[in-house]
Amino acid sequence: MIKSKLYLAFLFLFALAAFTPRDASARCGDGLCKGPDNCATCPQDCGVCPVKTCGNGVCAPPEDCAVCPSDCGPCKPVMCGNGACIPPEDCASCPADCGACTPVICGNGKCISPEDCASCPADCGACKPVICGNGACVPPEDCASCPADCGPCKPVICGNGVCAPPENCNNCPADCGACVIK
Repeated sequence: MIKSKLYLAFLFLFALAAFTPRDASARCGDGLCKGPDNCATCPQDCGVCPVKTCGNGVCAPPEDCAVCPSDCGPCKPVMCGNGACIPPEDCASCPADCGACTPVICGNGKCISPEDCASCPADCGACKPVICGNGACVPPEDCASCPADCGPCKPVICGNGVCAPPENCNNCPADCGACVIK
Protein backbone atom coordinates (compact mmCIF):
# COMPACT_ATOMS: atom_id res chain seq x y z
CA MET A 1 0.00 0.00 0.00
CA ILE A 2 2.84 2.39 0.81
CA LYS A 3 4.49 1.58 -2.55
CA SER A 4 1.27 2.38 -4.44
CA LYS A 5 0.89 5.72 -2.59
CA LEU A 6 4.50 6.62 -3.38
CA TYR A 7 3.91 5.64 -6.99
CA LEU A 8 0.78 7.82 -7.18
CA ALA A 9 2.63 10.72 -5.56
CA PHE A 10 5.42 10.34 -8.08
CA LEU A 11 2.94 10.30 -10.98
CA PHE A 12 1.19 13.39 -9.61
CA LEU A 13 4.49 15.32 -9.29
CA PHE A 14 5.59 14.21 -12.76
CA ALA A 15 2.27 15.31 -14.31
CA LEU A 16 2.40 18.60 -12.42
CA ALA A 17 5.92 19.28 -13.68
CA ALA A 18 4.97 18.39 -17.24
CA PHE A 19 2.04 20.81 -17.36
CA THR A 20 3.58 23.69 -15.39
CA PRO A 21 4.29 26.69 -17.63
CA ARG A 22 7.99 27.18 -18.34
CA ASP A 23 9.90 30.26 -19.34
CA ALA A 24 11.00 30.78 -22.95
CA SER A 25 14.53 29.59 -22.36
CA ALA A 26 13.25 26.27 -21.03
CA ARG A 27 11.18 25.69 -24.19
CA CYS A 28 14.07 25.83 -26.60
CA GLY A 29 15.46 22.35 -27.07
CA ASP A 30 12.25 20.50 -26.21
CA GLY A 31 11.77 19.41 -29.82
CA LEU A 32 8.70 21.62 -30.28
CA CYS A 33 8.67 24.90 -32.18
CA LYS A 34 6.00 26.82 -30.29
CA GLY A 35 5.46 29.92 -28.20
CA PRO A 36 8.37 32.30 -28.43
CA ASP A 37 10.50 29.72 -30.30
CA ASN A 38 11.42 30.60 -33.89
CA CYS A 39 14.25 29.88 -36.31
CA ALA A 40 16.28 32.81 -34.97
CA THR A 41 15.84 32.08 -31.25
CA CYS A 42 15.71 28.28 -31.33
CA PRO A 43 17.06 26.67 -34.54
CA GLN A 44 17.34 23.26 -32.85
CA ASP A 45 13.53 23.10 -32.55
CA CYS A 46 12.42 25.29 -35.47
CA GLY A 47 15.16 24.67 -38.01
CA VAL A 48 17.56 27.08 -39.60
CA CYS A 49 16.10 30.33 -40.86
CA PRO A 50 15.88 30.55 -44.63
CA VAL A 51 18.79 32.33 -46.29
CA LYS A 52 18.00 35.88 -47.28
CA THR A 53 17.79 36.22 -51.02
CA CYS A 54 19.53 38.79 -53.10
CA GLY A 55 17.17 41.42 -54.36
CA ASN A 56 14.93 41.66 -51.32
CA GLY A 57 16.26 45.09 -50.37
CA VAL A 58 17.99 43.84 -47.21
CA CYS A 59 21.73 43.24 -47.00
CA ALA A 60 21.98 40.29 -44.61
CA PRO A 61 24.63 37.56 -44.28
CA PRO A 62 25.77 35.75 -46.31
CA GLU A 63 25.12 38.63 -48.72
CA ASP A 64 27.78 41.28 -49.23
CA CYS A 65 28.69 43.80 -51.92
CA ALA A 66 30.38 41.11 -54.01
CA VAL A 67 27.47 38.65 -54.14
CA CYS A 68 24.56 41.07 -53.89
CA PRO A 69 25.30 44.68 -54.83
CA SER A 70 21.59 45.36 -55.34
CA ASP A 71 20.99 44.90 -51.59
CA CYS A 72 24.41 45.82 -50.19
CA GLY A 73 25.57 48.50 -52.59
CA PRO A 74 28.66 48.43 -54.77
CA CYS A 75 31.94 47.24 -53.34
CA LYS A 76 34.52 49.86 -52.56
CA PRO A 77 37.35 49.93 -55.06
CA VAL A 78 40.30 47.71 -54.31
CA MET A 79 42.72 49.73 -52.25
CA CYS A 80 46.24 48.50 -52.80
CA GLY A 81 48.31 49.57 -49.85
CA ASN A 82 45.62 49.18 -47.17
CA GLY A 83 47.46 46.25 -45.55
CA ALA A 84 44.88 43.63 -46.55
CA CYS A 85 45.24 41.34 -49.56
CA ILE A 86 41.67 41.35 -50.83
CA PRO A 87 40.80 39.77 -54.21
CA PRO A 88 41.25 40.68 -56.96
CA GLU A 89 44.54 41.87 -55.43
CA ASP A 90 47.36 39.37 -55.74
CA CYS A 91 51.14 39.38 -55.53
CA ALA A 92 51.41 40.72 -59.08
CA SER A 93 48.89 43.54 -58.76
CA CYS A 94 49.59 44.54 -55.14
CA PRO A 95 52.81 43.24 -53.56
CA ALA A 96 52.43 45.84 -50.78
CA ASP A 97 49.39 43.96 -49.42
CA CYS A 98 49.93 40.45 -50.75
CA GLY A 99 53.69 40.08 -50.59
CA ALA A 100 56.13 39.49 -53.39
CA CYS A 101 55.39 36.80 -55.93
CA THR A 102 57.57 33.73 -55.89
CA PRO A 103 59.91 34.23 -58.81
CA VAL A 104 59.46 31.93 -61.77
CA ILE A 105 62.83 30.46 -62.59
CA CYS A 106 62.76 29.01 -66.06
CA GLY A 107 65.61 26.60 -66.57
CA ASN A 108 65.74 25.11 -63.08
CA GLY A 109 64.53 21.73 -64.35
CA LYS A 110 61.15 22.02 -62.61
CA CYS A 111 57.93 22.90 -64.41
CA ILE A 112 56.18 24.96 -61.73
CA SER A 113 53.04 27.01 -62.37
CA PRO A 114 52.72 29.52 -63.96
CA GLU A 115 55.38 27.94 -66.22
CA ASP A 116 54.05 25.91 -69.09
CA CYS A 117 55.30 24.58 -72.40
CA ALA A 118 54.80 27.97 -74.05
CA SER A 119 56.53 30.11 -71.41
CA CYS A 120 59.28 27.68 -70.38
CA PRO A 121 59.93 24.75 -72.74
CA ALA A 122 63.28 24.16 -70.98
CA ASP A 123 61.44 23.01 -67.83
CA CYS A 124 58.09 21.89 -69.22
CA GLY A 125 59.05 20.44 -72.57
CA ALA A 126 57.94 21.48 -76.01
CA CYS A 127 54.27 22.12 -76.52
CA LYS A 128 52.38 19.51 -78.44
CA PRO A 129 50.81 20.85 -81.60
CA VAL A 130 47.44 22.38 -80.91
CA ILE A 131 44.80 20.35 -82.67
CA CYS A 132 41.51 22.14 -82.27
CA GLY A 133 38.65 19.78 -82.84
CA ASN A 134 40.20 16.65 -81.35
CA GLY A 135 37.74 16.63 -78.43
CA ALA A 136 40.37 17.49 -75.80
CA CYS A 137 40.71 20.98 -74.36
CA VAL A 138 44.46 21.14 -73.82
CA PRO A 139 46.41 24.36 -73.07
CA PRO A 140 46.97 26.68 -74.77
CA GLU A 141 43.44 25.97 -76.10
CA ASP A 142 40.64 27.79 -74.32
CA CYS A 143 37.04 28.71 -75.03
CA ALA A 144 38.11 31.66 -77.17
CA SER A 145 40.68 29.85 -79.31
CA CYS A 146 38.93 26.47 -79.58
CA PRO A 147 35.26 26.36 -78.58
CA ALA A 148 34.92 23.00 -80.35
CA ASP A 149 37.10 21.36 -77.69
CA CYS A 150 36.67 23.70 -74.73
CA GLY A 151 33.05 24.72 -75.12
CA PRO A 152 31.68 28.23 -75.50
CA CYS A 153 33.02 31.00 -73.30
CA LYS A 154 30.76 32.11 -70.49
CA PRO A 155 29.41 35.60 -71.05
CA VAL A 156 31.19 38.34 -69.18
CA ILE A 157 28.80 39.82 -66.64
CA CYS A 158 30.63 43.02 -65.90
CA GLY A 159 29.26 45.24 -63.17
CA ASN A 160 27.94 42.58 -60.78
CA GLY A 161 30.70 43.24 -58.22
CA VAL A 162 32.35 39.85 -58.78
CA CYS A 163 35.57 39.42 -60.74
CA ALA A 164 35.07 35.98 -62.29
CA PRO A 165 36.69 34.45 -65.39
CA PRO A 166 36.82 35.45 -68.14
CA GLU A 167 36.64 38.94 -66.57
CA ASN A 168 39.91 40.69 -65.91
CA CYS A 169 41.18 44.23 -65.37
CA ASN A 170 41.18 44.83 -69.14
CA ASN A 171 37.61 43.83 -69.98
CA CYS A 172 35.94 44.61 -66.66
CA PRO A 173 37.73 47.09 -64.39
CA ALA A 174 34.42 47.73 -62.58
CA ASP A 175 34.59 44.23 -61.07
CA CYS A 176 38.32 43.45 -61.22
CA GLY A 177 39.87 46.83 -60.55
CA ALA A 178 42.19 48.83 -62.73
CA CYS A 179 45.15 47.08 -64.32
CA VAL A 180 48.46 47.79 -62.65
CA ILE A 181 51.01 49.06 -65.13
CA LYS A 182 54.56 48.18 -64.16
